[in-house]
Amino acid sequence: MNRIKELRERRGIGQKELAEKIAVTQQTISLYEKGQREPKLKTWQKIANFFEVSVPYIRGLTIRKADILKVVNDEYYHYYVNRKDPFSSSVLRHLKLIGAELPENMFSKKDFVDFTPRIRKYWNGKFEFLYYCDRITSIAELYTREELKSNSLSETFTNQVIWSIDEVDTILTSTEISKEFNEKVEDAFAGFASKRQKIMRFWDKKDISETVKYMAILLFEFSKEVEKLPDNNKKQYSPEIVQKRLDKFIKESKARQKSELFQDSI
Repeated sequence: MNRIKELRERRGIGQKELAEKIAVTQQTISLYEKGQREPKLKTWQKIANFFEVSVPYIRGLTIRKADILKVVNDEYYHYYVNRKDPFSSSVLRHLKLIGAELPENMFSKKDFVDFTPRIRKYWNGKFEFLYYCDRITSIAELYTREELKSNSLSETFTNQVIWSIDEVDTILTSTEISKEFNEKVEDAFAGFASKRQKIMRFWDKKDISETVKYMAILLFEFSKEVEKLPDNNKKQYSPEIVQKRLDKFIKESKARQKSELFQDSI
């Protein structure tokens, strides 16, 4: 089903007003919303432009919030509730990081298996940030829901969700030492790491030696700075600090997006 009615009601306008905006009749809008008439591509574009969303989104072809939360739910249920393996669950690590009450203390097995509305609401409250992660928005813009259900892409979608959680948690757990490393060393090491195999095969000895010496100097300078910094500890990423960082991440990510890709309810 398309999202015309959903977006119209969220905007707080009637069928008549929308009809006037895109130059069709109110009855036509009603038929569009019921799925009893299919707009032409040009009309889809007009409606999409009015609501500031993509055509695939308003046609209801893109992934929804519930699709993302289902990955979170299933990952947690599979790796933790079934296997009782806390070290393999990215979802569990995030929940502990934000100081959340764990879902198995609040919900039944049926809630997990049936992915009930109340457990969807829980996951939405804890993983809203996923709707603004570049990995996931890119997937949503490239593929339809049906494509992502295929065997070849289903695993890719799942991995992108889990990797997004891990990447955001890396931001949330920043310490004084990690900040110093990122500022002074990270870019150089990332550049070297991405080219290391080519460097070792195609550069001459002199250039390789100079590059290695440069990296060694960076590390030595970093090691001296580390001595001046407080040791890593969880006080630097307490649940209160993590929540502030998470709120900042969501706010900044929203500002970068022209329009929210996931505007549907859960």
